[in-house]
Amino acid sequence: VTGGSGTSNDPYIIEDWIITGDGSAEDGIFINNTDVHFIIRNCTIHGFHHPDEYYTGITFGNVENGNVERSTLYDNHDGIDIRYSSNIRIDNCSCYDYPVLYADGINCYHSTFVTITSYECYNMYNGVDASHCLDITIKDAKIHHNSYVGMGFFSKSKEDNLHINVINCSIYNNQHYGIWFEDRIRHQSYSIISGCDIYNNGESYQGWGICLQKISSTIIENCNIFSNNAGGIVFDSSNNIVRNCSIFNHSSDTQPQLTAGVTIHGWIRFLKLSWNNTITNCDIYNNEIGID
Repeated sequence: VTGGSGTSNDPYIIEDWIITGDGSAEDGIFINNTDVHFIIRNCTIHGFHHPDEYYTGITFGNVENGNVERSTLYDNHDGIDIRYSSNIRIDNCSCYDYPVLYADGINCYHSTFVTITSYECYNMYNGVDASHCLDITIKDAKIHHNSYVGMGFFSKSKEDNLHINVINCSIYNNQHYGIWFEDRIRHQSYSIISGCDIYNNGESYQGWGICLQKISSTIIENCNIFSNNAGGIVFDSSNNIVRNCSIFNHSSDTQPQLTAGVTIHGWIRFLKLSWNNTITNCDIYNNEIGID
């Protein structure tokens, strides 16, 4: 710690470190069980990976009031791992260059009120992976060329009112979905995807630009979703709104059923139907199918 007293007006400062993993430690920076205010700033952390373990550049466990600013994390299994934590801010950071299975730029688990701004992630497995999380905001991010998903938000139990906000982000050239919401139980989300450019995702895994599985009451607005995603938007849930979007250039000679601009579907066998979805004021063109 290079300064500060841990209060909101005078947070602890962890600044200007270059931390290199040599296999002897699991984390570059590990902070656990505290609610003091702190800022990690201008740090470079790399080389925290192991063939059989999940090593991490920065790990927060049961932490409140932590910030990471202007830091670079590369060649780590996870760049930043946030678990059972709240009131966390990540600003102007980059995570890259470890594209192995389950390697995430930022991983959030059972955490709330996490804000990620001006973040760049590339050449990882997932850009952002958030499970069982509420009130997450990702703004002005560039997430691209990752070997699986750009952003994934997952849950295995009913958690209403997720409030995931993805705003003004560029998400492109990820090999599966651009943005993927998934749950095992149908429930409301009240999430917003707004002002994003989403393109060229799904090359290897036939993924869509945006996929909502069992997540309802989501707004997708003012987005450009285009150029060879396997499909533009797909959902199997209700009360979603798509408005003021341009969705175009989805076509395939081999998989035409996957290359619709917007796909809405349900499951007749188990009577899981989709209703009250609205598409308004959108430009949907040059797709194999416009709306399916």
